[in-house]
Amino acid sequence: MRPRRKKTFDVALGSTNASPNERFRVAFDPMLLVRETAAHLYPKSQAIIFFSVDEGKNAYGATRMENGEAVITIDLLTPLGRVPEILAHEIAHAVVGIDKKHGNEWKKAFGAIHKEFDRRMHLLAKRHPLKRVKPACSGR
Repeated sequence: MRPRRKKTFDVALGSTNASPNERFRVAFDPMLLVRETAAHLYPKSQAIIFFSVDEGKNAYGATRMENGEAVITIDLLTPLGRVPEILAHEIAHAVVGIDKKHGNEWKKAFGAIHKEFDRRMHLLAKRHPLKRVKPACSGR
C-alpha cells in the first residue's frame, strides 16, 4: 500500500502541494486522444512533438527526421480546433516515413488514425456530455 501523501498549504501560491496536472485537470484532451489512438494503431512508431511559432513556413505542422527519429512541429498559432487533425496528419508522416509524402500508404495511415480518433471521441462525448456554463467573464 502506498503511503498517503500529506497535503500542505503554500501560503504564497494559495495552493496544495498537488502537481499542476492534479490541480488543473483537462477533462477531455483531443491532442492526447490523437496520440493514444496513433500509439494503439501503430505501437512500434514514435515521434517527438514540439509546439512552436512558425517562422515564415506558412504551415500548421511539419515532420522531419533528426538522428533517425521523427520530429513533429505544430505551429502555436494553429487554430485550436485544427490541432487534432494537423497532429494526426503529421503523425501519419512519422508512421509511414516522410519520404512517402501524401501517397497511398500515408493516406491509409492518416485515414486509420482519423477514423479511430473520431470513434473514440464520439464514445467519450456520449459518456461525458458537454455541460454549458455561463462564463464568469467574457474576456473582452
